Amino acid sequence: MVGRSWSSDDESQLCFLSRKGITNEDLAARFGRTIYGIKSRLRLLRMSPAERASREHQKVAHRLHEQPDRPVIPQCVIDDRDHRSMLPPRDLTAALLGDPPVGYSALERR
Repeated sequence: MVGRSWSSDDESQLCFLSRKGITNEDLAARFGRTIYGIKSRLRLLRMSPAERASREHQKVAHRLHEQPDRPVIPQCVIDDRDHRSMLPPRDLTAALLGDPPVGYSALERR
């Protein structure tokens, strides 16, 4: 779930109230956010620009590592697909009953 984004007015007001000593619980109630959201935003606002850039870079790198743009298909799977496509066609009964292609049944492997 993605929360609401922070406006610059909200951020400046959050910093001002936090410096005045208002607790995170009161800030959460005032802004209609969770305590974790308040703590996280304050931590982000206290970072230097270089730390923020580094954090964003780490997030992007983590996302790219987690979810590649496309799946990688092993070469052996592609070779097996090509080999099966070159086999003689199965008859209608074998196709309907789910018989394996020629050379792929357990009896033929013996």
